[in-house]
Amino acid sequence: MIILGEKSDSSGSIPSTSSSRPSRRPSARDLQPVPPPPTYASSSVSSRISLVHPRAVAGSSTSTLSLPRHSAHNSQKTNHLYVLRPKGSIKGAWVIDVSVLVPPSILPKIREGETRKNLKLHALAGKIAAGIELRRSGTTRVTHADIETFADHGSVKLKIERSDTVRFRLLCRSNDGSSTIYIPRDFRGSISMHVVDGEGTFSPAVSDGLTFISRQPSRSVHFLGTFPGFNRPWDGDDVEVEVRNGNIKISYVDEFIEQPRLGAGLAEVAFHLKDSGFARYIGRFLRRGAEAAISSRRSTI
Repeated sequence: MIILGEKSDSSGSIPSTSSSRPSRRPSARDLQPVPPPPTYASSSVSSRISLVHPRAVAGSSTSTLSLPRHSAHNSQKTNHLYVLRPKGSIKGAWVIDVSVLVPPSILPKIREGETRKNLKLHALAGKIAAGIELRRSGTTRVTHADIETFADHGSVKLKIERSDTVRFRLLCRSNDGSSTIYIPRDFRGSISMHVVDGEGTFSPAVSDGLTFISRQPSRSVHFLGTFPGFNRPWDGDDVEVEVRNGNIKISYVDEFIEQPRLGAGLAEVAFHLKDSGFARYIGRFLRRGAEAAISSRRSTI
């Protein structure tokens, strides 16, 4: 609604609210409510193109970032989704369908020689919590989904499910924060962990199906599922997790337990510190202090 003011005089002064004309009592017509402006919900552009699922929320860094819940029947399919946030955290639930064709003109630009990802989440100053479901609804020859996540200052929590025969390659990186990955039960492929300052662990159920491949300083490679040996490059699932300062935990999707909502205040702060490097430093400090106190007491006895 546009409100037009009265015409001002040539001197440019602000018009006075008083008028020389006698005021009249408003009639019943003047008191009728002004009808609202027309709505434009039927826009053809917004109905044709929707790259981001409406339930996807890019939250602030102060949220608890528990893994989001989503219904596969009500979720909107998308593909080649890029979410890059220089500030704040990323939280959302997406259905990635490798059969969905997105016009190249509206896709984000990538560097020369880079492979376009089906899903790419980058948070430079925050955490990542994502629920991902993979689908392949069409007759496309594409059978793999490429997923990449990176959190520079924050933890990463991913829950990956699939309702069709879609293999996936995941590259998950974090500089300062732990990474927790939930994979499908039918996962069959290699799992590579690279931890500089921390440790990498598997749930008991995942550990039962692992085959140890190699171990190097701060890096280990395993294979989950039947390991028949290969006479050609592996074309199945592949997970690579890199953490500089934090821990890595890999479990099955059905082992995921929704963490209860903690109240505000110190309890919520403790929730944030649980997966951060700060809590680990405090533990080391307290442990070293206790060891020093014990050795000092022994020396005085």
